[in-house]
Amino acid sequence: MTEKHRDPELEQIPELLDAVAEKIPALLKGIRDVFYTKEAGQEMGQAVGAFYKELLANDMDPEEAVALTKAYMNTLQQIPHNMNIKSDR
Repeated sequence: MTEKHRDPELEQIPELLDAVAEKIPALLKGIRDVFYTKEAGQEMGQAVGAFYKELLANDMDPEEAVALTKAYMNTLQQIPHNMNIKSDR
């Protein structure tokens, strides 16, 4: 391109990519920490416990409630794996 035909927006692309590349590691760490912190484990335990209690409160057979609760917990555990989020711990 000649000097008079340069698009100023195109010239900003490298700067934009540098800014994005600078922020991505912190963003990924934040997403990972949602799944792999002490607090995340506590919240998962509370969610699973509440799920189980709710099943029992609605007169579900305890064995069925355990099976469904295990499936629910496995589903929660698969979320970071499905998103390819790895723990560094």
